[in-house]
Amino acid sequence: MRKGQVSLEFLASSLFIIIVLTAILLDSADYVGQISERNDRATVNLEARRVTEALMTSAGRHSYGTGGTDWERNQDTIDSVEQVGLAQDHYVIDSEKLNSLSTRGTEKLNYTRFREVAGIENQYRFEFILTPILNTEKEFTRTRPPRNPSIKEPENDQYRSSGNRVGYGQETVQGNTYRFLTTSHNGIYDTLYMIDSSRGWDFTTAERYTEGERLVKNGDRFEVSSFDNAGAKTGDLVVLTHQVKTVGSAVDISSSVTKLNRYAAYSTENSMHPMRIEVLSWQ
Repeated sequence: MRKGQVSLEFLASSLFIIIVLTAILLDSADYVGQISERNDRATVNLEARRVTEALMTSAGRHSYGTGGTDWERNQDTIDSVEQVGLAQDHYVIDSEKLNSLSTRGTEKLNYTRFREVAGIENQYRFEFILTPILNTEKEFTRTRPPRNPSIKEPENDQYRSSGNRVGYGQETVQGNTYRFLTTSHNGIYDTLYMIDSSRGWDFTTAERYTEGERLVKNGDRFEVSSFDNAGAKTGDLVVLTHQVKTVGSAVDISSSVTKLNRYAAYSTENSMHPMRIEVLSWQ
């Protein structure tokens, strides 16, 4: 082979090496990108856990006057907040503190100010969902209600065709006291009757609700989440859900969003019920 002349075999070998090296580099870049993405998601998740842990376990702090933990007390304490916390006790959320959070505005602690005080880098959307549990373990036989309390039974065909065992109880939710019955059909508890305590125990014209249905009581919107149909004795519990508050930014659908559920108790006037905090976070 003369000087300056390159064989086809040499060119082919060189091209093959270049292709292999390029593939390795591209694959490595993609792998590094995947690692980076996983690290980003882990960082977002760790911050979300840190932020929510502080909300559920700390009462918060303000510097107004002599300072204190009642940062929700008035506009002066809200404007002087140094640490945001919602806890009345460990993992017990105070309703007044939660009520003092807002997405925007100046009369409450808004989301922008919350991010500054909490020192967070990512974006968040918090859903505070109350899950009241209605205890219906007290019971009577349908058509033979107790005299104390004096229960008047519903007058509708669905009640008349229900099972013989009727569960009943009373619970305070969001400061309002309700009374309720639960009935079964074909051995499955599936119906709730719920009235305000101002009606006594008169369920004569009470509306019936089944799983997934929504009801409005005293301005609060509830959804019937589930009935207890497990175990040796069923029908003792009914679970409702009520979205108490949403705080945060609109979700950026173009971002990789991390979802986290945290659980605590929610303390309001004369009652305490479980609460689920759904946390969406992204960069």
